[in-house]
Amino acid sequence: GLIDTRTGSGSYVREINPEDSLTDLIPLMYIGKPSQMHVFQFREMIDSESVRIATSTADDKSLQKLEDLLSKMKEASVSDDSRLFSHYDLKFHVTIVGLTENPMMIKAYDILRNVLKESMVSVIEKMKYKPAMEYHRKIYEAMKKRDEVLAEELMREHIRQNYAYF
Repeated sequence: GLIDTRTGSGSYVREINPEDSLTDLIPLMYIGKPSQMHVFQFREMIDSESVRIATSTADDKSLQKLEDLLSKMKEASVSDDSRLFSHYDLKFHVTIVGLTENPMMIKAYDILRNVLKESMVSVIEKMKYKPAMEYHRKIYEAMKKRDEVLAEELMREHIRQNYAYF
């Protein structure tokens, strides 16, 4: 993707957007192809802490966005579209990480987005939808009640349960 070949004109080095390049290259350069265990360990650490922080910072608009994502996940499950479900599942987690307003956590999640996406697709294809829907709903409800401890516990349990099942 670094060379642009134009018929009758030649080959040209494409303009590189460092942001895009880093997102694709860093996971491969530094971690290679991570195992599912490594992905789950990362997610347990980042997602659990993120939801704890996000529970205290989320406003009504942010909570509504999470509820909308839950609705889209439900629709994808009804139509048995695991790729679309996985897309909204990841977006749910990305939204929570974004609510931390912590640029380090947000960037780490962004850099590893492709790795996380593939992992999530694999998990959903194996487990299907019900466990994810139940945990996401409970996490959302804990956030809505501003219960940071419960939200963190549920997120940790959700990720551990996924790994145990996987």
